Amino acid sequence: MHLLNGDIVSAEKIYNYLLEKYPENRKVILETAKFLIKQNKLQEAENLLSKIKEYEREHFSQAQAIKELITFKKECYNQDIKSDLDMLFSQASCFVLEENYEEALKLFLEIVKKDRKYKDDGARKAMISIFNLLGESHPLTKEYRKKLSMVLY
Repeated sequence: MHLLNGDIVSAEKIYNYLLEKYPENRKVILETAKFLIKQNKLQEAENLLSKIKEYEREHFSQAQAIKELITFKKECYNQDIKSDLDMLFSQASCFVLEENYEEALKLFLEIVKKDRKYKDDGARKAMISIFNLLGESHPLTKEYRKKLSMVLY
């Protein structure tokens, strides 16, 4: 988002203003949560996202996917790397944060191929989170949903 081009203080003021003016606007909540995650304000982002309830179908899956960004952030900075799969998962998580979704999907798919049970099916779940972030009509979602299905079945 263009607000992040350096002036974090101004961007934060704009997000706070929008939240005050439109506290029920789900798009404002979602965008502000993404901003907070980039600022490492993970708990604030999580609190904000918890306002979006499951019955709000249009926004709930997106809120859940953004919550997953918090998990990706933690995995990206994971210092407890013990295996090649840990390394791949961490690297893929960093790609998600950089919004390099294609590279992230490639690595998560590779993990699914190597060990489906790794991190309690974490790579497949991560791919689903990316699909939710991108939306069903996004070309990467369509392409990698097929690839994932081929690997699973």
